[in-house]
Amino acid sequence: MNPTSSPTQAAIAMMARLVTIKSVAPHHFQLSLLAPAMASRALAGQFVHVLPRAADTSDPFLRRAFSIMAMRGEEIDILFRVEGRGTRQLSLLRAGDNVDVIGPLGRPFDVSPFHVKQPPLPLLVGGGVGVPPLLCLAGALRARQITPLALIGARTSNEVLGATELASMDVRTRLATDDGSVGHHGRVTDLLEHTLHELPPEASAVVYACGPYPMLRAVAQIAARHRTLCQVSLEENMPCGIGVCNGCVVAMKQEQNKDDYGRYRRICLEGPALWAHEIEWGER
Repeated sequence: MNPTSSPTQAAIAMMARLVTIKSVAPHHFQLSLLAPAMASRALAGQFVHVLPRAADTSDPFLRRAFSIMAMRGEEIDILFRVEGRGTRQLSLLRAGDNVDVIGPLGRPFDVSPFHVKQPPLPLLVGGGVGVPPLLCLAGALRARQITPLALIGARTSNEVLGATELASMDVRTRLATDDGSVGHHGRVTDLLEHTLHELPPEASAVVYACGPYPMLRAVAQIAARHRTLCQVSLEENMPCGIGVCNGCVVAMKQEQNKDDYGRYRRICLEGPALWAHEIEWGER
């Protein structure tokens, strides 16, 4: 089964006004940007490319890619963890600042499996900063009167992301933490294995996942064992964000298009949402 993704509209480059910025967990920040044209055309699973610097400087030089967490009226929300110079610069912004942003970019999550009378159960599996695009997908599914089950993993309780937003959407949520401080003591992939094992024989599910590469590889393996369709949103550095630099390619099991890229797909253009069974999952 190879459903096709929804068509996307052209991206927009603009200076977006920062409406709010807040800390949501240690070293994690949420930004709300006033970007009406982007908010009106963005789809769950797409991302924006942000230039994390003041207008009068040229450092950092490269943009950073961030998944869209939500579209709220004329605003879009993103969430990030402070890891280096660029994200540290973003965390220092204040309401009223202008942010250079391009978006929406990339291929969104494919929701075509739900275009049936008896749709499957959507299982949203997120780890760390892989949670934001799944919150956006949860909102899109709830707008269709479809209720997903969310499985959220984190290192410890104060780093759990998205639980409040999922509760506000009446989305059932199960948590896992590495240290056992909240929810299941272990990995979020343990929850996925258990959930798929619990499904009655007549039920079906579709897995959507975003998080670190090893987690996604494990999710893909579990879904394959249970013969469950699975789509992953790959996280990668995206220097250009538009498919020019080839800095974010992923190997696929088979050559899909007769072009110069052969078995390789550009995550920023043909992704970030890709069907897990089509990816060549190597070690990283």
